[in-house]
Amino acid sequence: MQMPAYGNEDMIADAFLQNARRARLPKYLCLHQAIADTVERGDLSPGEQLPPEDKLAQKLGLSIGTVRKAMQTLSDDGLLSRMQGTGTFIADPAVEMYDVWHFCFLGDDGVSFLPLKARALKVKRVKADGPWRSFLPKPSSFVMVQRLINVAGEFSLLSDFYFDGDRFAELEALPKSEFNRIVLRNVLFEHFGIRTQQAPQHLRCDRLNVRDAGLINAEPESPGMILETFGKDSHNIPIYYQRVVIPSTNRCLAIN
Repeated sequence: MQMPAYGNEDMIADAFLQNARRARLPKYLCLHQAIADTVERGDLSPGEQLPPEDKLAQKLGLSIGTVRKAMQTLSDDGLLSRMQGTGTFIADPAVEMYDVWHFCFLGDDGVSFLPLKARALKVKRVKADGPWRSFLPKPSSFVMVQRLINVAGEFSLLSDFYFDGDRFAELEALPKSEFNRIVLRNVLFEHFGIRTQQAPQHLRCDRLNVRDAGLINAEPESPGMILETFGKDSHNIPIYYQRVVIPSTNRCLAIN
């Protein structure tokens, strides 16, 4: 079976050699910078597929571990999208932002959305009951994914996701960097083939408790909002419960 050709591997190799000559950096960082530079110049376009890691390692004369480390750091930075069983692609931030259903804040022009950056804090199994129990009544436990969502460097949101711990037990085994994606629905689709079709929202005003305020660097008891989302699949089966803590801000939240 003939391997598919990847026209961008020579371009990546040239950029890597240039970086390696002018910078005394670890090889994985040279490769990281080479790919980032080609994306910034527009030589690599969003959606373009990169060569497999073993093919790229052979082309560059690097170990497979070095290439994997470079790809992982690029994925963590949001420059690459790694799809299990499909390949590695140049990420499209515009597509990712377009796919955000919740917590989109308008910029100064009142039309464009402010950029978001996610960072996973915890991925763990929990048995505690809460509002998620009434929406996900059957699991013996839940997989909780806690993240901070930074909005344009101005303020942060706290996002707690609760998944059916029986149905999505494999989430615990994923690298934490997988949850740095803005849209976790895409993670569910790529790893489980499940699409979120419905996501009703409840929004209410509240005062921030000590825990939530501390995590988003806000004052305890200061005013804020709590956004709850109830995700269901195409068969109307509950998938996840999400709770987002939003501090007081003069930015406008777009409600879809």
